[in-house]
Amino acid sequence: PQDCRRISKEDYNSIYKKYKLLKGDVLITIVGSIGRTAIVGDGIEVAFQRSVGILRPLNIVLSPYLSYALQTSSSQNKLAARTSKSAQGGIYLGELSKIATTYGIIKNGCMVEEFSSEELKERCKRCIKIKVSDTKKAANLLETILDISEYEVLDEKELRIFSNLDEIGAINKTLVENNLEVTELRIAGQDLEGYFMELLGGEE
Repeated sequence: PQDCRRISKEDYNSIYKKYKLLKGDVLITIVGSIGRTAIVGDGIEVAFQRSVGILRPLNIVLSPYLSYALQTSSSQNKLAARTSKSAQGGIYLGELSKIATTYGIIKNGCMVEEFSSEELKERCKRCIKIKVSDTKKAANLLETILDISEYEVLDEKELRIFSNLDEIGAINKTLVENNLEVTELRIAGQDLEGYFMELLGGEE
């Protein structure tokens, strides 16, 4: 089309280094004119910015049905209800978390992470995130002194506590008084938008 901006083959290959459009992918506009769809065909080499969502059915046969379903008045009404009310409306990440089941986060055209909605809930669950010199000793102190059992040890230096969120001061005091070095202790957990920003280092 005449209104498409041309990019070099090198830029195209860079964008799709780890991820590329496949025949049967359903495209949907998610910024500006919300809800317009198209199906990727053969021999198409095109790159998109954040204004287009890419949906991949489990079977290519389902592509026309998915595209049609997104065009129904019911789907269009749901998209409209979830569109932000800014100058240029859009379906943003916080809203996608309410309707999607699998997520792929793309940075500079490359897929950097893919996870299910259940994994997202677990990652965004509010907790006390602690980086400490010895998680094994810290875990023992949590159980024996503070009576905290809802925690998860991530590795030798990091753990998460899912209860007693209002006792962060007492937790820190107990760890320090028992000769543990605490390098980070904070409340963590957010929605998909916040997780996305954290994952990409705060980029817009």
